[in-house]
Amino acid sequence: MKRTAFFISDGTGITAESLGRSLLAQFSDVEINMLTKPYIDTVEKAQALAQIIESTAVRDGCRPIIIDTIVDQQIRNVIRQASGFKVDIFSTFLEPLSRSWKRTLPTASAEHTPSVATTYIWIASTRFTLHSITTMEHAPTNTTKPILF
Repeated sequence: MKRTAFFISDGTGITAESLGRSLLAQFSDVEINMLTKPYIDTVEKAQALAQIIESTAVRDGCRPIIIDTIVDQQIRNVIRQASGFKVDIFSTFLEPLSRSWKRTLPTASAEHTPSVATTYIWIASTRFTLHSITTMEHAPTNTTKPILF
């Protein structure tokens, strides 16, 4: 049976997608159509997405998987009402952690802004990778295989 998974975020979707792909990789025998839905940061966007989830459930004949990293409770409630199997990351991990630390949960998504040093490392790594791919100067010529994207 083919399944559909929605990775939903009020930001870029990178965290939801990374976690979702890691979880779903454990089910290699299931064909999964993975859809990342970033910037679901208003109730209106959430309502439109909930309708897509509903139509996906009807089309597939089974509940889609919903993995989200949305912080805003109103938006989360709209998504929660959709006919999907919800993997609730924040209720599972963030709420117990905040209780343990005696902290209140944030009401807006935290920025995942890297430090300046980290940004320069990313840029240098990207340049090295692009240079290596385009010139193949850093790979032994007898073991080089083309990289297809």
